[in-house]
Amino acid sequence: MKILVCPLNWGIGHGTRCVPLIQKFISENHEVVIGANGRTLAFLKGEFPNLEALEVPGYDIQYPTSKVFFMFLFLPRVIGFLFSIPKEQKFLDALVLEKGIDKVISDNRFGLHTKRCPCIFMTHQLYIKIPALPLSLLNKLIQPLFQKALNYLVKKQLNKFTQVWIPDFEGDPNLAGDLCHPKPMGVNCVYLGSQSRFTGLSIKKVEGRIDYLAVISGPEPQRTYFEKKVLQSFEKLKGTRVIVSGKPELYAGQQKVIQGTLNHFPHLPSTVLVQYLKMGKVIVCRPGYSSVMDFVALKKNKVLFVPTPGQTEQEYLARKYEEEKIAPWMEQEQFSIDENIFKNKEYVGFGVFKGAR
Repeated sequence: MKILVCPLNWGIGHGTRCVPLIQKFISENHEVVIGANGRTLAFLKGEFPNLEALEVPGYDIQYPTSKVFFMFLFLPRVIGFLFSIPKEQKFLDALVLEKGIDKVISDNRFGLHTKRCPCIFMTHQLYIKIPALPLSLLNKLIQPLFQKALNYLVKKQLNKFTQVWIPDFEGDPNLAGDLCHPKPMGVNCVYLGSQSRFTGLSIKKVEGRIDYLAVISGPEPQRTYFEKKVLQSFEKLKGTRVIVSGKPELYAGQQKVIQGTLNHFPHLPSTVLVQYLKMGKVIVCRPGYSSVMDFVALKKNKVLFVPTPGQTEQEYLARKYEEEKIAPWMEQEQFSIDENIFKNKEYVGFGVFKGAR
């Protein structure tokens, strides 16, 4: 078959978790076409330079600089998504006819479905948590109604796809918790298990050590703000420190900035990044779901999460892993790190999950 794989351009995490699916399709002798935009497209081009890659228009996702204003932008963003769906459908209809596509894999792009071929929706969020309203009274009265309405809209959109693939485990323990458990009644869902780009790599034993490794990701302007906070904190630390900025469009071989024992890369391909992650003693990053699945594959046990302010999914996951004593977390505004961050704290790490290697 000729399969079109289209991940959402929201950081590069939706692109990274499509890597094992693309590899599987190729191993089964299917022809894969990549459809994306922005950094996600740049990342997948770097991972699969021999595949056809198309610019598929996406959503212009921006985060406010302050968490306080997030809720005021949430409703307009949902409305914007709904208005974009007919445009995506029209675009996909034409593309399926032009390229002879037999199947579509849409990672969190609600408008990429057509009656011309089977369309799969991949997500770990069957239930999207809305952000808190500014006043507690509004939270009690209005937020439940908003949440119920949003869940209804999501379920309605999911039912327009042939099937829904969930990159998580169906039972306990699982990675996404309330975000995708239980399955909504009436939705054709399949749990795939953890999907990491590192699972299929031949990972050799790594010599050497990185004391602190930060992997920066997510939508702007919060990605850049987080990077600045990490850099300020890392400059005060001793030992070997590495920052990977999550900018695949700027990657050119070994391009990096060196400041003594602090190395700063715009991006690293998966085959290199996996070596750095194996060497990393302490890892700082967002609790993005794709990163979590990578840590499951690598059995990492010292990870400090810093959620994107206002991104309810990441805030929920960070609290979940803290409560389960898997990994600690810290709010971005209060972020700082020192040599004692993991001392006297017992966290079991991500090796407790199935699929750990």
